[in-house]
Amino acid sequence: MLFSYKELSQWFGMASFEIWVNSLGLLVFSLLLPMKIEGVLTGSWWYVALPLFAAIGLNAYFSLIVFVRTISSLLLTFLLLLCFQLEQTINISYGAVMSPLFTAAGLVAIRGCQVNEANNG
Repeated sequence: MLFSYKELSQWFGMASFEIWVNSLGLLVFSLLLPMKIEGVLTGSWWYVALPLFAAIGLNAYFSLIVFVRTISSLLLTFLLLLCFQLEQTINISYGAVMSPLFTAAGLVAIRGCQVNEANNG
């Protein structure tokens, strides 16, 4: 079952522009990732993650105007740690790299429960 725009907007607390920017960044990243894995792209992993950095950075910038959102900063932290780990710049466990993502997933789950209670109440 696919989510409606209204449900996506309520769950993630994003406007249509933010959802569009994230979708575009994810699409470009999805095209670059297999190219990097197959050896077509020889650049750094930073270049592969650049569309996601740009999308999250734009969302974070526009969110600061209205309200600072924790999920954007957690995703940005995850991407930074992941790129550092893949480039072997720092030596930390993948559990530590994934911890901002797990935290963001927990916050989205809590937000989903709040939206569900608001719709049922």
